[in-house]
Amino acid sequence: MKTKTKNQIELLNKAYKGTQLKGLPARPMELSKGQARFSDLDNEIILYLDYQGQNSLVNIPANKCKDGDIVNDNDNIFIESGNSKIPLQKSSQELPLREFLNCLHQTKCKASDLLQAINFVLPAVSKYDYNNILGSIHFDTDIVATDGNRLHIAPNPFDLGKFSFDLPATKSHLLTKFLIPFLKASNDDVTISIFKENVEFSSDLGSVSLRKSSGTYPNYKFLIPTKYKHELYVNPVNMINGINSVKHTANEITNLLKIHASDFKSLELSTSAVDLGQSSATVASDIVTFDDIYFNYHYLLDAFNVFKSLKYDHLKWVNNGHLTPNVISSNDNDFMILVMPIKHEALSPAAK
Repeated sequence: MKTKTKNQIELLNKAYKGTQLKGLPARPMELSKGQARFSDLDNEIILYLDYQGQNSLVNIPANKCKDGDIVNDNDNIFIESGNSKIPLQKSSQELPLREFLNCLHQTKCKASDLLQAINFVLPAVSKYDYNNILGSIHFDTDIVATDGNRLHIAPNPFDLGKFSFDLPATKSHLLTKFLIPFLKASNDDVTISIFKENVEFSSDLGSVSLRKSSGTYPNYKFLIPTKYKHELYVNPVNMINGINSVKHTANEITNLLKIHASDFKSLELSTSAVDLGQSSATVASDIVTFDDIYFNYHYLLDAFNVFKSLKYDHLKWVNNGHLTPNVISSNDNDFMILVMPIKHEALSPAAK
């Protein structure tokens, strides 16, 4: 974590938990009734302060306020450090107020458990900002992300009660820019406070408040079959090595990877492109029964890499045919990834 980010967290902790403002009483969790957000610049914090109806939206130079106090003299807001006063510029950005007095639900979990679940589903978040819902992570009994081609599901380490929510999670949003480093730096529990429009995560380092996504998250549960015709078991590291050894000859547009069950003990992975040639690799597997199938190899690499990060060495892989959802999961089914195959003319009835 960058030093400036650490300073930003320290400042946030001061601002939210009772910084002494001149002429105003310091009341923890009431003094700074505002949502704090970080700009794209490393040296600036955007902080929304509200006290008794007096709103101030300011840009704070993070490199100048490590040892100072935020001061409000009713006319201006500035940082006071020793004998010097650093005025804070008003911001043109609009940020919604945090709703301290209207918390709908509050719960706790280990920061490491929440970070693990978020990192597991993050690869499946849609990369396009304009799609607000598919560019979000869904928090319910599970933590979920999908871009329409794959679905990552992790167990939720905290009790939501009846208050599920979605948070924007593309690279341009605060969940990836600030919450993930915040959770990495938090050594113990994190408290999750759910409000009507925002969700706040707080720990011994301070707190960060994120605005919920608008819209309704798709019903993903109906995509997961309850019974399967085909089943095999693989090691994620072996699959990663196999895919990496053949991906250089994959079509650059489709990223097409063919998987063929050559016998009951191995899978044959192959790629080909007119201008690149073809390549193949064999990966050991325990196969019950499995049909030939095609995938975008990027989705499989993402899937096996997140399982590898959790140190799983034996994964269950099931489907109901070459055009049905493929479900890859841990043996306890706590962590699950659904990947849609690609329709290919070689598997059409006419080709057969």
